[in-house]
Amino acid sequence: PVISHKSLKLKETFAFIQQLDKNMSNLRTWLARIESELSKPVVYDVCDDQEIQKRLAEQQVGKCGMELLATVFRVVLGCFLS
Repeated sequence: PVISHKSLKLKETFAFIQQLDKNMSNLRTWLARIESELSKPVVYDVCDDQEIQKRLAEQQVGKCGMELLATVFRVVLGCFLS
């Protein structure tokens, strides 16, 4: 019973780590894509205030997404490591 319980817990932990590894891989792929998008120069079709504001808003959305992702990483890793 005690060994059986520990064995079950070990299997659950292993499955959790495998899923976490898969999710982290997906997040790394997403992050690389976002970083690539953000590193591209901003190109304006029309140079007016509306176009500039639109491009700045697009950049801000990407930045907010990355900040949210960083927070999620910290929370998940904090829960996992504690």
